[in-house]
Amino acid sequence: MLKLPIIVLVCLSLAAAGCGSDRSALQAFEAGDYVTAYRLFRPLAESGDMVAQNYLGVHFYLGLGVERDLSQALQWYEKAAKQGDPGAQLNYGLMFQNGYGTSPDIGAAFMWYYASYRQGNATAGRYMDTLAEDNLLSPNQIDYAKLRARQYVINPVIAEQGSEGSLFRNPQLIGDP
Repeated sequence: MLKLPIIVLVCLSLAAAGCGSDRSALQAFEAGDYVTAYRLFRPLAESGDMVAQNYLGVHFYLGLGVERDLSQALQWYEKAAKQGDPGAQLNYGLMFQNGYGTSPDIGAAFMWYYASYRQGNATAGRYMDTLAEDNLLSPNQIDYAKLRARQYVINPVIAEQGSEGSLFRNPQLIGDP
């Protein structure tokens, strides 16, 4: 099974692409000054900057400049993922896959990987392939996950009207893997 530490690489590659966050926060993070990076990212994240939100998730997941808190990491990844940040969508999926800060939910993990993949994140595609190859989901669950992911990519407001994990946590509704 693929593990979570790849999140830092994903974040750095997105930051290098120039995704909206304050350069001084990114520079502090890249220089290893995590306390300063956190201090600079926090107001950006609170004002809705999805890249900064993803970075706060990394800070809390790894305990960089803050006490490690998987629940906080999950919350920040969720905020950024639901806004459409492909790196955060991957990270949010990893949290579901591994049960970090939440109950394990392979269906929700696949959904968020697919949302990220649809935006060009090849790493998310590899995570999806691993879940599919391991037969952890039924074909119906995979189709449902793809449908929900497309809803998040196309219109997050409509997608929010449903629960991304409700059918995945009750597999008898759509077929066991």
